[in-house]
Amino acid sequence: METTNLELQTRNLNALLAEMHQNGKAARGLLIIQTYLEKNDHKGLAHLLRYHIPDGIYGKELEQRFEVDALIEFYNLLTIAALCAYVPLELNPSIRAEIKTILEIEAVKKYYTEFYPYEMTHYTLQFVNGEHTLKEQAIPLNTLAFFNLLSLHRQLKKDKEMERFLGMLDYVSYDTKNISTVIDTLKNQEELTTALSRKTRNENDKATWGFIKFVAFLNDLTALLESVASFPPLQSAIWLFYGYYLDHLNTHIKSMMNEAFGNLQIALSNSRVFNAMSETNTDNDNADALFQKELNDNAATMIETLKANLIPVLNTEHRNGIKPLFKQG
Repeated sequence: METTNLELQTRNLNALLAEMHQNGKAARGLLIIQTYLEKNDHKGLAHLLRYHIPDGIYGKELEQRFEVDALIEFYNLLTIAALCAYVPLELNPSIRAEIKTILEIEAVKKYYTEFYPYEMTHYTLQFVNGEHTLKEQAIPLNTLAFFNLLSLHRQLKKDKEMERFLGMLDYVSYDTKNISTVIDTLKNQEELTTALSRKTRNENDKATWGFIKFVAFLNDLTALLESVASFPPLQSAIWLFYGYYLDHLNTHIKSMMNEAFGNLQIALSNSRVFNAMSETNTDNDNADALFQKELNDNAATMIETLKANLIPVLNTEHRNGIKPLFKQG
């Protein structure tokens, strides 16, 4: 019997739920929130999801917040999957009700709208509430685009050095090192060379390498955004999926981008860095070693390419393409 498009989309949805919702960080994030709700402890949940100043976030609380982040991120991924026609436009009632319940909790809503604005979540809530015109649209099938996004996202999540950089970009400090420390390193050519050539990497070194690899990641994201330019709502949604970090890059890095990339080009051509890359054991896989070797062998060309592609992906106009589909754009 021939499989209908809806049946195929439902299978895709169930596969995503099994992989990314029933296991891992998102599942733990859901359990954390449900536990507070079962205890009717809204004050405790609000404390967990508080702004990090003046009462800082450390240890178990920090890990739990990362797990809540993963849950919200997964909800947003489902909206993008629908915009790719990869899953049904009408999600199954259970997951739709869950998303609505979780995202409308006062402490959660304050977390993603006021304390740490994650704009894509605003559209995801409207999506599950049916406050959109998607049913009136001819949504093109973009399975390849969704697969490419999943591949990029898995790459991002498995890399410990990108994770460290993004954590710092999200106000987290590790062993007194933070985003200001990384920025100072990028602005100082000698300090940058030392950070990249250290065989045993400290937290700042890891985050500095994480910055380089995140810029390379954005190079691939740029290509993905260009591939879906014919459907602006999807292009906008993919941009907004990473928009939280892109906005922070615009705030912290854009003004000193030329200086940072100039220093990187010099540092990555230094024999000290090459020797350290050859001998360092990292937490990542062989792809990491290949990436670092390519950087050293082709530093000037690669840095110019990465810098050129960083400019368009930081363009905040990308956030506007999705607005016409929703009642509260």
